[in-house]
Amino acid sequence: MVDMTVHSLVSDDDDVSRLLLVNALDKMGHQVLSASNGGEAWEILQKKRVDLLLTDWRMPVMDGLELCRKIRSENLKHYIYVSLMTATSEADAMLEGMAAGADDFITKPVNTAQLEARLKAAERIIRLQKDLEERNRKLRDYNAKLGQAYSVIRKDLKAGAKIQASLMPA
Repeated sequence: MVDMTVHSLVSDDDDVSRLLLVNALDKMGHQVLSASNGGEAWEILQKKRVDLLLTDWRMPVMDGLELCRKIRSENLKHYIYVSLMTATSEADAMLEGMAAGADDFITKPVNTAQLEARLKAAERIIRLQKDLEERNRKLRDYNAKLGQAYSVIRKDLKAGAKIQASLMPA
């Protein structure tokens, strides 16, 4: 059975905001990692499975928008749900974030009730993705077994054909 725990990463250069988000995710049952900038977040993403990324837009080293673009341009083994956080609520900023590959857009300061509702929606999507990955893995396993069975059947049919041919009169 597949692990349905949501593995999350919070990337924010503001220590207080990062700690509040980590605590909120922890209370929701997530396994949480944190990073103080986009570069550090990218390093973590290379080493650990992360299902959900909450990232601030404006950070040193690599901002959230650049991090989001990098995630979407790489051939990662699984999908990462990205929520981009920013203090601006302008429609153009939201469109730019979504164009960069963000799945959700959260305005700061973060409203805890709204954050929890958005994270529950993200969890549903992540769990569906994990379930789909598990079903695909099982299908690959079944197909491999079927391929082996067909190989044995073909081999047996060839052997049977040789036996029949040897019994036929010349």
